[in-house]
Amino acid sequence: MVREEVDLEKGQMAWDNAGQEKDLELCIRAKNNAWVIARITKGKELYMVLEKGNETVLYASDAVEKFSNRYCNGAFSLD
Repeated sequence: MVREEVDLEKGQMAWDNAGQEKDLELCIRAKNNAWVIARITKGKELYMVLEKGNETVLYASDAVEKFSNRYCNGAFSLD
């Protein structure tokens, strides 16, 4: 499901912005209330699942940012 959404968004981005690389973040709430986050930047893809169902989408996005900075040298930072 998430992979299909990401592929759809990437296809739309390619169609809308031919020759320009864009960043993408896709956050989906799963049936068990976990957050599934896909972040694509500079041609790299990161997928995360956060099982804290009571958290907001802003918390989920911030958690991905912190993970990127700590474990990926900021490779997935949207700043």
